[in-house]
Amino acid sequence: MLASLPVAGRQHRRMHNKLWLADNAVGIVGGRNLGDEYYSAGSPRNFADLDLLVMGPVMAPLSRSFDLYWNHGLAQPIGRYRQADPDAWRVLRNRLAAWLEARSDSTYFAALRERYENRSRSRLADSLHWGEAEALWDPPGKPARRGRPPLAETMAGQLVRRLAPESRLLLVSAYFVPTSAGSRRLQAMAEAGIEVTVVTNSLEASDVPLVHGAYAPYRAGLLESGVALFELRGDLAADGDPHDERVGSSGSVLHIKALGVDRDRLFVGSANADPRSVWWNTEVGVLAVSEPLLDDFMAFVAEGASPQQSYALELDVRGRLHWLTLIDGRPVHLDREPGSAGARLLAWLSGLLGLEPWL
Repeated sequence: MLASLPVAGRQHRRMHNKLWLADNAVGIVGGRNLGDEYYSAGSPRNFADLDLLVMGPVMAPLSRSFDLYWNHGLAQPIGRYRQADPDAWRVLRNRLAAWLEARSDSTYFAALRERYENRSRSRLADSLHWGEAEALWDPPGKPARRGRPPLAETMAGQLVRRLAPESRLLLVSAYFVPTSAGSRRLQAMAEAGIEVTVVTNSLEASDVPLVHGAYAPYRAGLLESGVALFELRGDLAADGDPHDERVGSSGSVLHIKALGVDRDRLFVGSANADPRSVWWNTEVGVLAVSEPLLDDFMAFVAEGASPQQSYALELDVRGRLHWLTLIDGRPVHLDREPGSAGARLLAWLSGLLGLEPWL
């Protein structure tokens, strides 16, 4: 920590892309990192995420984005800093094989086998939706710029130019910091008759309370304008299936980053709805035009935003926030934000320290 203080201004800049490509034929975009907790194998919590599998013409630009990052000057070979052992991959492969063998009878792998035993190995997916898709990404040199880049040169700027909701906007973001400008934009949409819905983590579910503290001050204004807010609960009990990735299942933390627009447009990528993703991170995603695909997404999110999984926020006549949910089938009305004392303290410190521009 102390060693990072002299370069604190660079600590919030990073490559945040998540992109998986196979033979320039099939790709996966979304928010999922490589780690146990992103595949429902972590403890004590796991992240509920969303992936978009793509193929066809969109693969060429996605592959180009990978090449741009791979060949950029900011991407340095690890051998420059550490001498590589030519046999290291064999050692790693043997260690991995031994690790898998030792856990072959675990609950996790038993659930995996049960989940996929009836699926045909010759099929890539159970079903596919056809439509048009466009790859979007930040330039790889973005983290090295001095100050904020022009919005037009960011992936967020590309999305703003392409997405002008006419009837509906559904925003799902693990970390939601709308800022004053973004909040005004959402409020204007809602006041113009556009159905605006935001799904994010509650304070008790969030793994970064500092971010929640930067989001909280905007809730009242958003609700007053007609924006619907849903916050994923953090007290959900495990249901016995460690691989159930429905939003809210098994005490999972929301990690999805997606936008549903009108009746047929869906964006899935690595970017959260916060300043860090807009200005400081590099991000990647795919904008798809497919009514059936968006229908599936809307149904998926509706389940996560249900009273059994989330809090619906509302304001009373005095402008005070309330959290509405169902627990054991009974309506519950909370007038105090759910969350631990430690989480409340961190959320309060976020506002006190003015961390919003960096979150």
